[in-house]
Amino acid sequence: MKTLKTLYLLFSYFIISQAASANLSRYEIVSPQELPTFSFGNHEGYPTDLAQFKGRIVLLNIWSLGCGPCISEMPSLDRLAGMFPDKDFAVVAVNIDPLRSEAIKSFYDKSKFQYLNIYLDPYGKVKEALHWRALPTTIILNREGKMVGRMIGATSWDSSEAVELIESLIEGKTPKLSVSLFQQLTDFLGSFFNKKAEER
Repeated sequence: MKTLKTLYLLFSYFIISQAASANLSRYEIVSPQELPTFSFGNHEGYPTDLAQFKGRIVLLNIWSLGCGPCISEMPSLDRLAGMFPDKDFAVVAVNIDPLRSEAIKSFYDKSKFQYLNIYLDPYGKVKEALHWRALPTTIILNREGKMVGRMIGATSWDSSEAVELIESLIEGKTPKLSVSLFQQLTDFLGSFFNKKAEER
């Protein structure tokens, strides 16, 4: 009984600590592939596209004001954008809310973002091209403008794991991501039971 209680406490601590920490367990590395061509607007309403960022690693983030997880990760995207030189890296956070440019500008002003620029897609061109399934959706492009990774869901983009991911891509290396939460849990329980077995 004492062992089960100890295991339960350790298990609870593990789950809570992992839930609170940022991880990229849902990040998927993909073979470099071309994206369909699409355009979106800059903060002045003029059209632009991803070709403008060729030569840099690009984190394309698709978000909405009505998406809580989107809002929660925006500050970390801003911090991540400020960690690398503009010549090497760009965060392109494209808002997909129809005709809400003033509300988006107000959100940026209140959040006091220092590095994120406003990009807008009020007419759904991004969704039409990429067919994303949920928000936020993040796509990583290499210097040639090809998709090399994607993720659905929010994370802390200024975590050490995320920073290492971007650093490796900037340096042209294959990213090394930590194992998933499930694998960490499996390893943790295996280690715990092995230790208990040795104590007997």
